[in-house]
Amino acid sequence: MRTESTLTLVQRAVALMELEQFKAVDSEELANIAGKMLEQRFEAGEVIATETQPVDRLFLVLEGEVAHLRDGVVVRRATRGMGFGLYALLGVEDREGEELQALTATHTIALTRDDFIEAVVDHPGFAIGVIQGLGRTILQFAKRVESLEKQLLAVSPLGENQS
Repeated sequence: MRTESTLTLVQRAVALMELEQFKAVDSEELANIAGKMLEQRFEAGEVIATETQPVDRLFLVLEGEVAHLRDGVVVRRATRGMGFGLYALLGVEDREGEELQALTATHTIALTRDDFIEAVVDHPGFAIGVIQGLGRTILQFAKRVESLEKQLLAVSPLGENQS
């Protein structure tokens, strides 16, 4: 991981404006949040976090792709405009068998836990964006579960346990 500032404050704020979860945030709030964000870059294949070394910030992907693996299985991919690390910041993540890995060279901007909490408290537009983002993630997982259930029913039309 390399921490380096290559983007100006304006460029970080513009990058945030392009993200769905920041659409409800006014420009002054965005500039304040962008000013606290750190740029971090990860090489392809680099492990970002493990169950014993969890993430300690909210990352937003500007370029690249990050895989969220659980016991070696990819359960989610974060690409441009997506975030990762939120559940760890909120203290609701089960990290057993977890790993975050950059699949390609990845450029992110990140907000520490303290700055995240301050942004949620001080900037209602940001808080709403985070809640909407969580809702979209929950909906995506619900659709995946529904799809898997349909596939299981297709194999066993009566839903019988074949064990």
